[in-house]
Amino acid sequence: ELELLKTDYHKLKGTGRTYGLPEITALGAALERLCEIDQSSLERAVPISVKLMSRIRDLRLKGQALDLDKEPDFQVIVTMVEAADRKTGS
Repeated sequence: ELELLKTDYHKLKGTGRTYGLPEITALGAALERLCEIDQSSLERAVPISVKLMSRIRDLRLKGQALDLDKEPDFQVIVTMVEAADRKTGS
C-alpha cells in the first residue's frame, strides 16, 4: 500500500500547512519523500513518525509546539531522507 501511505503523508503535509502546524507539515513532507525514494526505510520511519505525531498532538493540546530541530526522532528521519537523496543523486 505504498501509494496510499504516500498519499496520506502528502495529506498530512497539506493539513499542517492549512492549520498552521509546521511540525506536521515537515513530518509529512519528509515521510512523503521517503515513500518516493527509499521504501526500505519506511519500516523504521513510519513508527517513528506515529510517535512524533502523538507527541505533537500532546504538546499542541497544552498550547505548545514541538521543536523538530531539537527532536532526535525527527533528526533520524531527516538523516534517512538525506542519505536516500544522496544515494539516488537527488
